Amino acid sequence: MSVKNILITSAGSQLQLVKESIKAWKGRDYMVKVFTCDMNPESSMSNTVGDGCFKVPICTSEDYVETIVSLCLGNDIKYIITMTEREYLILSANKKLFAKYNVGVLDGVDTIR
Repeated sequence: MSVKNILITSAGSQLQLVKESIKAWKGRDYMVKVFTCDMNPESSMSNTVGDGCFKVPICTSEDYVETIVSLCLGNDIKYIITMTEREYLILSANKKLFAKYNVGVLDGVDTIR
């Protein structure tokens, strides 16, 4: 059985959607670990869902993309799903960088295979 690790960014901004997504992924025919990240995980409930939670800088920070790449590499994350358009625009502008590490940046149309 394959493992598909997922990182959800800005998890605190759409907590109910994150919870429902985790529930749906856990029912698949593959193993999945869902990690979340947020600027302030301690002040939201995003640190209570998923298999791990990380604190990251604001997405406009110079080291935001580097931080996300590091999290992906350190946790064998294969897919990034963003909860805000702002983050999606920043991460999707770096799709080639993420693809170099076999990490997909997904939007609302993409699916996890």
